[in-house]
Amino acid sequence: MQGVFDFQDSVEAAMSTFLHGGLGLGSDGESVRFNVHVDGRVWTCRIRRAALNRLSGIDAGGEALFDQFVDFEDEIVDLAAKAIAQGANVEPIEVGTQ
Repeated sequence: MQGVFDFQDSVEAAMSTFLHGGLGLGSDGESVRFNVHVDGRVWTCRIRRAALNRLSGIDAGGEALFDQFVDFEDEIVDLAAKAIAQGANVEPIEVGTQ
């Protein structure tokens, strides 16, 4: 049985994506901001507390959000790349709301 070709997955897999610094706790203490490099462009992104807590399964706030980000960095960068691939283009890119 042959698999179904999914163009969107192919586009996302072909993108060059990585964390590009700018990592820090948002001024509100309820989000983490970061920069992601996607195919030659650096995007400013943000993941809010609720989205990060859903991803990690742990209810945290303040400095603990930063620790959660570090623990789930790869997944968060992937979510940011998917949001950008799906047309998000207003910075900061909100990650985990799609």
